[in-house]
Amino acid sequence: MHKKILTGLVLALTLIFSFTFCYADNELKKASDSAKNVISGAENAVEGAAKNAGNMIKNGAQNVGNAIKNGAEAVGNTVKNGTEAVGNTVRSGIDKTDNSIKNTTNTAGSTMTNTFDGRTDYTATRTAQDETFMGMTSNAWSWLILGVAAIAIIALVWYYSVQLNTGRRNNSNNNDDDYDE
Repeated sequence: MHKKILTGLVLALTLIFSFTFCYADNELKKASDSAKNVISGAENAVEGAAKNAGNMIKNGAQNVGNAIKNGAEAVGNTVKNGTEAVGNTVRSGIDKTDNSIKNTTNTAGSTMTNTFDGRTDYTATRTAQDETFMGMTSNAWSWLILGVAAIAIIALVWYYSVQLNTGRRNNSNNNDDDYDE
């Protein structure tokens, strides 16, 4: 009896393992393909979303860059135009001042007739070209002050250098142990 059971079991196992056709294989293949399709769809969705997000970030960064560039150009143009306007105003003022100085120089030393309270009987003649103080012109006074200041600076530098050298000599001779004869 044991032989019959053992022979039947061996025969059953041989029959099961001798055929390569499997009924579950087709269903597993369908499930595998379905999972593969779901994963591909999810992959495509994630890839598309990432591309869209990347494009949105890129476009946003380009828009910000363009806005900054345009703003900087606008500020630069405003500063340039303002600077040119100030330069033109200064140039105009200098030209007017230059013309006024030339006109004043042309009339210096001559007799001038001015209107005062509607009358033209006021006349003045310039008698001196340079103002003096104690017989010296302003140019001479400027050089005198610069000379005195230079002498004072030289005297202070000399005084401090003498003090520094004297202090070093006195400090080196205070310690008799370090002094070799």
